Amino acid sequence: MTERAIPVNPGFSTADAESVSFSLRKRNCILEFVDWREQPVKFNLEGTIALKWQQADSHGPEDSRRHVL
Repeated sequence: MTERAIPVNPGFSTADAESVSFSLRKRNCILEFVDWREQPVKFNLEGTIALKWQQADSHGPEDSRRHVL
């Protein structure tokens, strides 16, 4: 199975997010961070089967035209 990224609009921006944390417990993933307006954001993903953390400056397999040296 090939991995690919699918853009979504969760209703908040992760631009300039600080103090990012997430936890996965009993298929419940909780993402928390402080947004660009210095406001706390908490997002709950119920029924999570898997998750992947990737830094913003790391290019995933969805962009095969870029190469990181």
